[in-house]
Amino acid sequence: MVFGCLLVVFLFHRYLGFLVIVDGRSMCPTLQPKTMLFVRSMAPGSILHRGDIAVLNDGEGSVIKRIVGLPGDEVHFVRGAVFINNRQMSEPYLPKGIVTYPEDVGDEIRVGSNQYLVLGDNRQKSQDGRSYGPVNAEQIRGLLPYDGPAPMFGSLDFAAVRLGPGLVR
Repeated sequence: MVFGCLLVVFLFHRYLGFLVIVDGRSMCPTLQPKTMLFVRSMAPGSILHRGDIAVLNDGEGSVIKRIVGLPGDEVHFVRGAVFINNRQMSEPYLPKGIVTYPEDVGDEIRVGSNQYLVLGDNRQKSQDGRSYGPVNAEQIRGLLPYDGPAPMFGSLDFAAVRLGPGLVR
């Protein structure tokens, strides 16, 4: 019986999805802290699109960011705007007045094959691909199955929740 339950949980997590709790402000205002979200698991051969919101492992833990650069892209940060392959990127999900400046990686980032550049929507408060560069596709664990402001399961009181692997910043 226990084995059957564990198998169901494993298969659900591996092939359908998992829940995460947003911890941090790097995706505000799109995603608010303490919000529980359903994340669709990555299937082998999944196609990722610019603008998708992904949960990934950045080497220090799970984070949630927006995919901006695709394999082969050349990304530049010019006068507070993001340029992809010499064309200014439209980012309708960002509030007016948000600017994007380069950080540790520099003002030009080349995205390799099988890599993606990810940025937080709250550009001034996000440690993202501008700090650590592109991420490998294998680091992406799942995608939000919706765009724009996320449907919420509700805010949680962290004092009542045991923090675990489902916590993303």
